[in-house]
Amino acid sequence: MSTPLAYLLHSGQMFGTERMALATLAGLRPQFDGLVIAPPGPLHAQARATGLASIATDGHAAMAWALLRHLLRHRHSALLTTGVWQSIRFMTMSRA
Repeated sequence: MSTPLAYLLHSGQMFGTERMALATLAGLRPQFDGLVIAPPGPLHAQARATGLASIATDGHAAMAWALLRHLLRHRHSALLTTGVWQSIRFMTMSRA
């Protein structure tokens, strides 16, 4: 069984950052079971088309809630993110 990995993104669009996130998760697939958490947008359809799970969230509170649910299910999850505050939130939640 691979290690769960949540990738939090600021945008659900398909700009360079989001494309790179999907490519990164695809490349890490042998070692990690990837999940994308991002605002609504075409990113989610593309993630599902490539076999990745995704959760669309509206706002910081919804993203934090989605991340907390993920951590409660997967205590030993890894995280990738584009935001410093998202990293801090993850570290705080994972210690609880």
